Amino acid sequence: MGSTAQLVLVCDFDIGLLHRILAVYEHFSEKPRVLLIKKRRGSLSKRDAFSKIEIPLRADVDASTPVRMFGAVVRASVYLFYVFLLLPSIARNRPINVVHAHYLLPQGLAGALIARAVKAPLILTATGTDMNILAKRRIPRWLMRRVLFQNASLIIAVSQGILKEVQNLGCHHAIYLPNCVEIDKNRGLEQSLNAHNIIFVGSLTKLKRPHVLIQAFRRVADEVPDATLTIAGKGPLRQSLEDMTSRLHLTEKVTFAGYIEGEKVVQLYREASVFVLPSAAEGLSLALLEAMSFGKCVVVSERAHSGVIQDRVDGLIFRFDDADDLAGKLLWIFENPERSKRLSVNARQKVEREYSLEAIAPRLEQLYGEVAGVTSQ
Repeated sequence: MGSTAQLVLVCDFDIGLLHRILAVYEHFSEKPRVLLIKKRRGSLSKRDAFSKIEIPLRADVDASTPVRMFGAVVRASVYLFYVFLLLPSIARNRPINVVHAHYLLPQGLAGALIARAVKAPLILTATGTDMNILAKRRIPRWLMRRVLFQNASLIIAVSQGILKEVQNLGCHHAIYLPNCVEIDKNRGLEQSLNAHNIIFVGSLTKLKRPHVLIQAFRRVADEVPDATLTIAGKGPLRQSLEDMTSRLHLTEKVTFAGYIEGEKVVQLYREASVFVLPSAAEGLSLALLEAMSFGKCVVVSERAHSGVIQDRVDGLIFRFDDADDLAGKLLWIFENPERSKRLSVNARQKVEREYSLEAIAPRLEQLYGEVAGVTSQ
């Protein structure tokens, strides 16, 4: 795809994550024109060069209970109706070379509508919960197999685990292409202002398991008096997590920073020494990759490392939902600074080599060109 190529990007993530996704196009050899279809929330700030069409509602799909699934179906239907109404406005941007939708439902369905309307190939990215959770439900699974996979020219899986799940649904035109992060070449292995500062960055939901980290931190705080924990993120569990912190007498040691982005995120990583990802499932966590890029020692659950972390080589892996095992791993890091520093160095080198914008952007650009070229032929 050349500099005159046009891309429609359907992406409904929060602004912080959206910025990270848009950053990859800055590293294309020939930057495409991007028309972004997004929710009407937040500002693109420095990415305002991208054209955008906004939809005035969220498209979140929660399949955790039948009632929530019903509500999600209603919201998704309204979301797709808005997209249908916007098709004439989107079509005015033709010719469009590629339509790329991040997340399968309902964004993938929106991408399929747009691709058919503008007669362009469709690329879908499976990011995590769409395959780990939604695909376990009968109706979403049917939509993926019979609608999305059959209408898409290419499916991108952000981890090898997600790729396997997609292939298990009968999709044979899927490939692995991981998430990526921007690496500041002038940033070395940052020394924390507090050598015992632990951070969590993510949504405060049951899936992310922040309560397991708080339980583990109780033991850590008993043995390392100056240890602190910062929890950055928003979500429905915040009040219950604050209540747990109070019951465990950790109020003075645990900070709830809320949702942060931009320079505040950078400062958070700089001040931390250890990053913890206790999730029950992940596609490929951008927060994990960012922590590695800052040279932080990372500790992840056995269900959340997505093949990125090799235990005792570039991070530590603990048993899922085992607060005692997590506490033991954190204490090992604090008790072995030289060995944990080696893990940090290895993690930084891995993310530069395999998960940087410079590594991933040329591969994505090539895929766009191949998909657009095959369709034109």
